[in-house]
Amino acid sequence: MIKFDGPTVPRSDLTCPVCGSQRASLTLTVEPTPTEGGKLALFACLGCGSYFYGGSEPVIGYDHVGFEPKYWLHYAQVGAGISTMVAPLMALGPRGNGSLLDVGCGFGFVPHFWEKSGRGPAVGLESAVYGKLGKELLGVEIHHEYYNQCHAIAGRKFDIVYASEVIEHVRDPKAFLLEISQGLADTGIMIITTPSATVVAPEADLSTLRAALSPGFHYFLFSRAALKATFVAAGFSHVVVRDNGHQLVAWASRHRFDEPDRADFDWDKYLNYLERLSQHADPSVKGGALYRLFKDSLNTGRSEQARAAFDNLSALALANYAIDFTNPDMGLVLKSSSLISRLEQSPAWLGGALLFGGIHIGHTTGDQRAKLRMIDAAIRIFKHDIATSPQFTHEPGHLLPFAEQQYRIGLSEALTMELHAGLGRHVPPGATAPKASLVDGFVQTLTSLTNAIAASIPAILAKKSRRTVARWERSIRKRINRWSSKT
Repeated sequence: MIKFDGPTVPRSDLTCPVCGSQRASLTLTVEPTPTEGGKLALFACLGCGSYFYGGSEPVIGYDHVGFEPKYWLHYAQVGAGISTMVAPLMALGPRGNGSLLDVGCGFGFVPHFWEKSGRGPAVGLESAVYGKLGKELLGVEIHHEYYNQCHAIAGRKFDIVYASEVIEHVRDPKAFLLEISQGLADTGIMIITTPSATVVAPEADLSTLRAALSPGFHYFLFSRAALKATFVAAGFSHVVVRDNGHQLVAWASRHRFDEPDRADFDWDKYLNYLERLSQHADPSVKGGALYRLFKDSLNTGRSEQARAAFDNLSALALANYAIDFTNPDMGLVLKSSSLISRLEQSPAWLGGALLFGGIHIGHTTGDQRAKLRMIDAAIRIFKHDIATSPQFTHEPGHLLPFAEQQYRIGLSEALTMELHAGLGRHVPPGATAPKASLVDGFVQTLTSLTNAIAASIPAILAKKSRRTVARWERSIRKRINRWSSKT
């Protein structure tokens, strides 16, 4: 639970890790958390506008006992926002080529994309175990060391040094920039992404706020001005920082460079990369690539590419997880104790695949009942995962309101189409029918449809759907009676 506090008396016994100020006020508290005591307090720095967690050790990291062995599955299946990670690199335009050092590269998707796209050689650094797995499964150069410990790249200079969602995990951000900037070529560009302090507000989207706070994993959230000042303090004379409301992206160099253009995203190259990645033998890597390929193709209007990706994803779900998308059995998913615990039996992308798959099925086949079953299952999964694993459900939290909206649309479409078909069977065009036969046929069709829909949707919506159908029934009965009295 996240609880915002009212105005509090500034404290002078805390030091901001971003700017060193000792004036801060309590902003919110979070509990439960994976840290000792299960509660953390977030403070607003009155010096630089950043936020930071109090306490002697607010971070446990990604390598604590019981967490890391399966975390890589989540990262490969859905957790890594590959398009978001490569976007700041694509924004460089022609400068987005050459040698790349990815600090804190995770599973290694960015170095892998970089090399497979022909942009140049790439090296990753990742201290967590899933970096070792990425090196093995993706075949990229990843060293399981921190920069100042990695002898393999000592003295090597890179055209781009990149650290996506890493700096908030370190105690001293300025020292971190100074350390990794040793690997930057004189005319090179450093790119940093990190959660934005702007998102910390009571009215913020809860899933986005929760992801930015990441209690137990982040030390602080930069303000835009503080991030730029930290780069300047680390010796960068040219710095561009953009704030999209929940994330800061900074490009910095010792020399002037052209303004990055975030609109310069090459979807074709990105989707081609996912196509190649979807040929991987490992089901988590393959399924994660297919899900991203399907979702992003669908959302960018590439219908044929989306269709092929969905067919392949459906086949994988059935073969590897015994899940039939059009008739999903959510028993094992809804009984799981957490999202991480179930990833070998049911993938993290399942809810999203059912949501977008339902929309796809409804549009391409007209099977509205299958669409409703799939979106209903997606809603159930999203709610279960959010309740059991809020730390790792940014996407479910973001998609849940959309899924509920799509369910209501699907319900309306199903009722409209099937009512029309039912009346059409009893009253062929140009023909007349006895009043009793027409009404009875309509009621029979309506009752069957209502029961089918009510059985496939959340109980809270089933009651509402019955009331809606009952109102329609009364209205249509009156119209039929008026029509039949004139014939």
